[in-house]
Amino acid sequence: MTRPILFLFGALLWCSSPAQLTNALSYQIAYSGGMFLHPGLALGADLPFGGTIKDKANGRIIRHDYLVGADVGAYYHKRYHTGCWGQGRIGWRRTKLHRIGHYRTVSLGIGYLGTFIANSYAVDAQDNVRYRSAVGYGHFLLAPAIEWGADMRRPFLGAQAWFIRPKVQLQFNNFQGPNKYFLFETGLRF
Repeated sequence: MTRPILFLFGALLWCSSPAQLTNALSYQIAYSGGMFLHPGLALGADLPFGGTIKDKANGRIIRHDYLVGADVGAYYHKRYHTGCWGQGRIGWRRTKLHRIGHYRTVSLGIGYLGTFIANSYAVDAQDNVRYRSAVGYGHFLLAPAIEWGADMRRPFLGAQAWFIRPKVQLQFNNFQGPNKYFLFETGLRF
């Protein structure tokens, strides 16, 4: 499993080009793996604002942007539960314009996570065990994330950049403190 991920990361790094990210609304699609191995999909949009460009003395050109965005996504844990989430995000992005558009983003997402447990059972008022097709729980979601990415030398299926984004989802429900999940997202930005 590690070799294909490293190969994909190396191939995307090799396909990088000068910076293309602008002040326009950008969309993203990503594989969102819970604990790396549980498959999921995330869709999102980012809108940068308040951008500033700094020319450094050594020829480096750095762009700083604030971001506002939204994401929706879902993941599936076999024999455990399925989760669907939506969140709004605020963040900050630093882009190296002089060096193939490498960028990094720090963001904080706040939203809602609904989890659904299939094939569950419940005890009714008469102490009988009854089958329930699905049980669901709602969670308040807090998701800090760090993202690294770069522009692509040649657009791939219309995508202008690729990224990886590890993040922690803190789920607050009826537990003693937050339930923590680690998600790893990798995808394309349009």
